[in-house]
Amino acid sequence: MQMTIGNIFLIQKKNLAFGFFCAGILWAYWGSLMPWFMWGTVKFNAIIPSFLIIISLYISYYFTSETIFDRKNYESSALLALIALVLMRIVNLNNIIGFTEAVFTAFIIFTLLKLNTSYLQKLIKIVCISMGGFLCLSVGGFFLYLFGFPLPSSSIANEELLYSFQNYYIFLIDDRAFLAFIPRFHSVFLEPGHLGTATAFLLLTQIGQWKKWYNIVMIVTTLITFSLAAYMLFIFVLFASAWIQHKRVFMKVFGIIVLIVGVGIGAFFYEQGDNMLFTLIIERLEITEDGDIAGNNRVTDDFDAIYDDYLQSIDILYGREYKIEDFGFGNSGYKVFLYDYGIICLFLVFLFYIVTAINGNNPRAILCTLLIGCAAFLVRSTPFSFYFLLPLYSTPYLLGDYHQNDEKE
Repeated sequence: MQMTIGNIFLIQKKNLAFGFFCAGILWAYWGSLMPWFMWGTVKFNAIIPSFLIIISLYISYYFTSETIFDRKNYESSALLALIALVLMRIVNLNNIIGFTEAVFTAFIIFTLLKLNTSYLQKLIKIVCISMGGFLCLSVGGFFLYLFGFPLPSSSIANEELLYSFQNYYIFLIDDRAFLAFIPRFHSVFLEPGHLGTATAFLLLTQIGQWKKWYNIVMIVTTLITFSLAAYMLFIFVLFASAWIQHKRVFMKVFGIIVLIVGVGIGAFFYEQGDNMLFTLIIERLEITEDGDIAGNNRVTDDFDAIYDDYLQSIDILYGREYKIEDFGFGNSGYKVFLYDYGIICLFLVFLFYIVTAINGNNPRAILCTLLIGCAAFLVRSTPFSFYFLLPLYSTPYLLGDYHQNDEKE
């Protein structure tokens, strides 16, 4: 077909619509991870992206012949997200700002569900490149710091969440680890676990493409966070990658087990166990006297005592308002979510992810995504944060159907 000036103009407008949508999603995604330079916009991290997306919708529907928002069968998922988000605000007795945020968040999810899958693939690639590109700069600065290069810095604190850092602008050093010989890496984000979870999720969307530079950067980043949760999640992603691509899962499992055992033995003997890998990862996998894993410390003893009482009450259906001033710092995971929002919200969240995933292109990718999502939820229960939602929603629609012959496992 001959390309005319009119056709070029329409294509440019479609790209413009997609550009505004990307800008909105990037804002929502990065804002959900709370980098230090977005602390001041926390209350607007759903509102500002929504206005950018509204511009995208307007251009796409009124100035292009074919909209980029042409997906079908999204209504039930969008409705579940809206109900869950509003109910979560009702349980916590939020003010009008909280309910407004819930509606705008549901709107962003609604448009994400409508986005054409080819554009969804482009969107995820842009998100991965933005993360990989920034982390390349951040990791480089971090290693310069470790080698003793003098870098400009200032003190910074998030008083609401009780964090304080030495801010090197492209990465942070937690004040609690400032005197450590090698502090854990978490770039510009609050914790190593937040960053490691985000990179592991993005790598899930990139199965079959891990040799690209931005994915290599994210793999390295995941490893240097020294986050047990991120390590476990990344191991699950490795297994998922093998199974989805019809590779020899048994050999993958055996190889990873041998690697883990070898690294564990090496960490145990290296400097008599006085190293980051042993103290932050291996030691936390030990079984305690009560039969639990040492690293399973997502809540404090004080919260656990109240939580046990809560399970016996009628409040378990709807939840109780969780206040950090009542329980202190250091509680996270599924117990906090269940306490905060109750069984009904928990059910709506799981139903949302199931209904959203079932229309994916690859049954194996659907199953792996749901299982990995459940595993991550146990540790970091933020199902409607976009660093959590965007990769998990996208994966079943991105990976397609691998046509390699199944190999004997």
